[in-house]
Amino acid sequence: GVAGLPVGFDILAEALPTEGRGKFLLYIEYFWTLGSLFVNACAWIFLESYGWQIFTALAAVPTLLSSVAGLFLLPESPRWLIEEGRDKEALTIVNQWATRNGSPHRFTSLIEPHREHHKVGGVKELCSSRGRLRRTTILMLMVWFGFGLSYYGIVSLLPRIFQAEASATETTTQMVVASTTAAALVEEPSLAAWPTIAPLPTMAPLPAFPTVAPLMALPTDAPAMATARRLEHAASCKASFDFKDISIASASEILGVLFAVAIIDRWGRCKTQGFFYALGAITAFILSFRSIDFTVLTVVSSVARLSQMAASCATWVHTPELFPTAVRAEAHALMNVMSKVGAFLSQYLVSDSFSQIACGLMMAAISLSAGISAMMLQETAGVDLADMSDVSSEEGDSDLGGDSSDEERESGRVE
Repeated sequence: GVAGLPVGFDILAEALPTEGRGKFLLYIEYFWTLGSLFVNACAWIFLESYGWQIFTALAAVPTLLSSVAGLFLLPESPRWLIEEGRDKEALTIVNQWATRNGSPHRFTSLIEPHREHHKVGGVKELCSSRGRLRRTTILMLMVWFGFGLSYYGIVSLLPRIFQAEASATETTTQMVVASTTAAALVEEPSLAAWPTIAPLPTMAPLPAFPTVAPLMALPTDAPAMATARRLEHAASCKASFDFKDISIASASEILGVLFAVAIIDRWGRCKTQGFFYALGAITAFILSFRSIDFTVLTVVSSVARLSQMAASCATWVHTPELFPTAVRAEAHALMNVMSKVGAFLSQYLVSDSFSQIACGLMMAAISLSAGISAMMLQETAGVDLADMSDVSSEEGDSDLGGDSSDEERESGRVE
């Protein structure tokens, strides 16, 4: 599932017109939030009752369905097909899109413009010292690393915090009950009021017992029995997470997408990322303190998820717009790998190896660095992908993003 994430996103980005491309790309981010809510609901209903195996199988169902759908229903990118010299296939797909969208126009040819630079290819071109993409690649790697660590760090830290709060509440309740019971015992009549009982007469010592034979050796299958007990204990999955509050924090990602949709074309990709990564840093700093009211904790955690979701949405939109068609898929895949490196390290960060305040401060610093790196990138709002790729439209030809005017369509190139 992770490996296929950038592919469908890039294909959609290459098929959209310049105007409104950012908003439309963000609409599919709602499915990410729905997936988060789905996993949380599965954990709430099935994790403790049926064990982690059933929970894992159910959580994998959407990935399986999307993999099958992507294999049989997702078309290839016409921009990439043109890049590979497969013009007829690209033309067929563009005309299929026109038919499905109710357009009466049919395109007869697609034009490949003059190449601005020689294609070195793949990751080598991204990292080449003479390549114009090296600075963009380095900055974007920093952004994606910060996104992976801060987003997944917040997601993983919240259950730990809510679990600790729930345990503290339960401990407090037990202490109150114990104090009440002790107070009730104090109010009982004193033992001194009871009559004194005469001591028992001294008895003769009992004869010594015979020597007991040594115990039999443990059965040879004792290790297997111990392993079975451990597996049974692990399968029980008795979690003390507050699923309701975690669900509220997850649902706040919907608002994050809404905010991103509202401002990504007005503010631009860079400012949107900078603002929300900075807001995520502030909330991570607040979450580093243990003495937070439970209601405040729920609000801050919701804002944290909201800000990280909005920032990461802008990062996803910005990435395919920064790279030409020849290396767009490789670049986005490389960025996705870097985010998973950050996600992997975030699990170590939120473990017991670090205190809560150290964890929060480090996540805040990394989220802030991601925002600063994003502000240093080229702004791509309103920029046609043809300006970043080797495929563009000329008069009378199909703009693969769909920006061709009526006059261009009627110039003799369209049936």
